[in-house]
Amino acid sequence: MKLLLKILSIACILGGIYVSWYFFHKLSLEYTYELNKPTLMAETGQVGDFIGGVVGTFFSLAGFLILILTLNEQTKFATKERFESKFFDLLKLHRENIKEMETDSRSGRKELHDIFSQFLKCRQEMILFFKKKKESHIYQDEYLIKLKESLIATNSTIDAVALAKLNIPYLIIFYGVGAEGKETIKDQFANKYKPEFYEPILEFLSMKPIKQSKYYKNWKSLHKIANKKNRIKAFEIVRELRNNPNFQSEEYPNVVEKAIKSKYPNNYIKYYGGHQYKLGHYFRHLFQTYTFINEHKKLNKEEKYFYAKTLRAQLSTAEQSLLFINSISHLGLVWDLSPQIKKYKIDPFFDKRLKSKRLITNYNLITNLPSQSIFGIKYRDYYPEVNYEIDYN
Repeated sequence: MKLLLKILSIACILGGIYVSWYFFHKLSLEYTYELNKPTLMAETGQVGDFIGGVVGTFFSLAGFLILILTLNEQTKFATKERFESKFFDLLKLHRENIKEMETDSRSGRKELHDIFSQFLKCRQEMILFFKKKKESHIYQDEYLIKLKESLIATNSTIDAVALAKLNIPYLIIFYGVGAEGKETIKDQFANKYKPEFYEPILEFLSMKPIKQSKYYKNWKSLHKIANKKNRIKAFEIVRELRNNPNFQSEEYPNVVEKAIKSKYPNNYIKYYGGHQYKLGHYFRHLFQTYTFINEHKKLNKEEKYFYAKTLRAQLSTAEQSLLFINSISHLGLVWDLSPQIKKYKIDPFFDKRLKSKRLITNYNLITNLPSQSIFGIKYRDYYPEVNYEIDYN
């Protein structure tokens, strides 16, 4: 529209000039002007009428079109100014959210780094439960179908088992495995994972106390049991001994002996206590800010990317790592994956609309992750279309 108005205004100006030139050229062929003769006002008045009525119309229309262009530019400038004011307010709130995570000994960014480290630790400690497990052992059938539909739509190369290895530990560090946290996780896992698979994991991880606990030595002693099956069984026996001090097992006599020596009561602070009060607010606000940029109708693609990049520059490596994990958990799929599948699958422009909603892919939000993988987690398997910084080094 802007280009059309410019073309029309230029055409009107050129048209007015051409008509004026053509009129005076024709007039000069039929009339001559002599200095010693009086001016014929009646005839020259007709020239003025023509200039004002015909040529003037061209210039008036050009002026009107230029006025529209000017008002349009002023409106666009005012809209952009309002957007930037709102954007920088949201950016300020993002910084304040990080500052609120500060403790006496750690900055907010260090706290986020420690949360990501805790996720990696949780993932490593529960990996033994995935040994020889297939999709059918982990997922409810109906949910597995929906999940695969989402993954196919986004051209992801990951498999469902690999996704569970990330989703389950993330929800554990998000909600924690205290009494309330476990119930929340069970609600989240209902109709997704099979209880016989995830409940032993929750019980196993809930046995770990914080390092400052006087029982941490007991936990560490049991956790050093080399045989993975016996290690899981040892913690099960400790839970049994809490209710029945005389518990015995003919199948695992050595494990029972080890459990009796290292048993400890349940009155300790859980190592995986949960970070919902930190991460929930942090990611909701971050998502709101990126959605605000992405859905603004007065910004073109390049402008949106500029503002998204400005916000991305505020994210530390640990924040981008946590964003990556959050976005592939079922709490954060709205960043790039499945909620749009259900919403747009009947839309004839499905692929285009789905693409427009993929915030992490469109704005390369995890581009600064320092390597191709971390502890075996390959970012490109989940987001193959992101332009990673490492590719240009």
